Amino acid sequence: MQIFLLTHPREVGKVTNTGRLVNRALSVGNSENVSAQILLWSRTQANPLLLDSIETTSTLLLYPSEEALLSPSEDSSNLEQQQLMSRVIPAQNAVEDVTSFIILDGTWQQARKIYNKSPYLKDLKRLHLAAQTPSRYSLRRNQKTSGLCTAESVIELLKLKRCLKSADAVDTLYSQFLIEMQADKKQH
Repeated sequence: MQIFLLTHPREVGKVTNTGRLVNRALSVGNSENVSAQILLWSRTQANPLLLDSIETTSTLLLYPSEEALLSPSEDSSNLEQQQLMSRVIPAQNAVEDVTSFIILDGTWQQARKIYNKSPYLKDLKRLHLAAQTPSRYSLRRNQKTSGLCTAESVIELLKLKRCLKSADAVDTLYSQFLIEMQADKKQH
């Protein structure tokens, strides 16, 4: 399984970016055959590697929308969730044969810009993750209440694909990152 982190240029140098953690956690050889690759997004030129993957493999975009496949949440008693679930194929079944995933790495505003300015993403099937737990990420302002950061999204995706060792590897680095960032925040 290949995870492409399509990263907004402004995210590359930010210490609060969690895409780097995902890349590092999954770059070490793993038995589940999961890898991640950071691809820098450009408004004017699509990445050839990404375009090739879209053309030759089963690729899914992780991006919330009305047409997106919805992953199950623990609380499916919510009426809104039940209505959404009735309109989409369960994500567990839909991701079974998917070999490549694209995750937009940036703030919510940057992710929206990447999506809106990249015509090659518009025709892809999309997956909306219903978070199993609330986000632990509190390092930035203007976060969506139900939103997940890049690392948390990858962890949920890996769990959905039953790649539990890889999910644990990302979660371990992410937990360490949060502890270090909170400690650093308290010192300033």
